[in-house]
Amino acid sequence: MTKKYDLTDLTFIIPLRIDSIDRLENLLCCTQYILTHFQTHITVWEADARNAMILPKLLHPDVKHQFQEDNDPIFYRTYYINQIIETIDTPYVAVWDADVIAPKEQIINSVKLLRENEADFVYPYRNVLLNVPPCVKKIYFKSYDMSVLTRFTSGLHAMYGPKAIGGGFMVNREKYIEAGMENENYYGWGLEDGERYHRWDRLGYRIEHVDGVMYHLDHSRGINSAFHSNDQRYIKTKEQHRIRNISPESLRAEVNSWAKGEHS
Repeated sequence: MTKKYDLTDLTFIIPLRIDSIDRLENLLCCTQYILTHFQTHITVWEADARNAMILPKLLHPDVKHQFQEDNDPIFYRTYYINQIIETIDTPYVAVWDADVIAPKEQIINSVKLLRENEADFVYPYRNVLLNVPPCVKKIYFKSYDMSVLTRFTSGLHAMYGPKAIGGGFMVNREKYIEAGMENENYYGWGLEDGERYHRWDRLGYRIEHVDGVMYHLDHSRGINSAFHSNDQRYIKTKEQHRIRNISPESLRAEVNSWAKGEHS
């Protein structure tokens, strides 16, 4: 049996709403992959109108499950990430989508950069987030063998352009809180990844990328996997441009106000 790499100083946090069977399958696959290779902590924070008690029955016992009753049809992901961070006591955190997998070596190298104080924020891949279609997922789910994904890599479609920064990232928890955590002006799906990156850069934090790709397990897309209104698309785009052009001094003052619940 392969010895698991020690990541007990890190917590993977996975906020989600189970809106499809394939989302559920992806979550189970993702958490199983993490626990197969690492001795670590995982917190899954589910928010929905009703607790169907499905996840506690299906998740591995080592995965902590938290349920929050939420009748809003829009999943307010940025808000929930901020809520979760307050409950975490490990020095490092991986903010993780329910549908992504990164090769274990890239995860290990990412955490090393944080531990050795060579970075404040690390993406466990460089620029390329590849979508794994259902036909390849079926093959992968039979064995959970990473070589299946690497074998199909050249034929997989890249998501989000040439410099993807979504899917998952790893942080020094104190620096993440200092940098404002998530911008709660982003309500629902879309564009928060870009805002977050540009905010960190604007504030002068050290951002690193580990060589390699990340894999996104395909899933059906409903109201929480796309812009839910044109107004929201406009608001989010405007907010991203604002953050990119604000002075570092003004941005720091604004981020400090977020800690007091003063999001606009």
